Amino acid sequence: MRGFALVAGILSILAPLAIADDPAGPVSDNAVYLRLLVGIGKPMLVTGYLDETKGTGKGYDAAFLDLDGDGKFETRQDFGTYTLPTNGEERPDPKIRIQHEDCDWVLDLRYSRFTPVDGVAQASIRWTVTRGEEFYAWFINGRVKFHTDPEAAAAAEPIRMGPPFTFKIGTRTEGRQGLVSVGLMDMNGCTLRLARQDGQVVSPTLKLFQDGTEVLLTQASYG
Repeated sequence: MRGFALVAGILSILAPLAIADDPAGPVSDNAVYLRLLVGIGKPMLVTGYLDETKGTGKGYDAAFLDLDGDGKFETRQDFGTYTLPTNGEERPDPKIRIQHEDCDWVLDLRYSRFTPVDGVAQASIRWTVTRGEEFYAWFINGRVKFHTDPEAAAAAEPIRMGPPFTFKIGTRTEGRQGLVSVGLMDMNGCTLRLARQDGQVVSPTLKLFQDGTEVLLTQASYG
């Protein structure tokens, strides 16, 4: 994880997305609101909502974002579409892209089912951070909540894309063999799946000790 820490120390703002044609407010009744906290050195707060701009029931096709903290959703990001292999229907491909600290941050919501229940939509998220060819990290399988009420969203914990990170350690036995798993996780429960620096995969080193003596030194793989 030394490679991740090295690059995390040198990350710095680029600029926005497209200006919204009509940032007045949601078109559909199914709009859900979110807050993002994006960055490593100096996190940027982004608020916004997902909307079905073609009408209720058509699926989320755009995000409207406030990038400067003035309470207006001036920035619009349209989603592409992908085809479900089971029935051929087109669905939105919701990825929110933000540039900050010289990096490209992407919140990937493709694996979420946005059906609000009692004002809350459960979401499964993945996110990435990229800085050209120098650095790339991919976090997967987190769970967050989106809200139909903007006030409830403002009071909720923001989706944090960046540190602080924690290590989760698990152990199990298979026969006479002991197995150890280590995962680097963010505040949303996303686990680091892949990290690259200068085009090369960063392989963390795992050391195990027993009674103060090192019993294993190995290159770990991501979960």
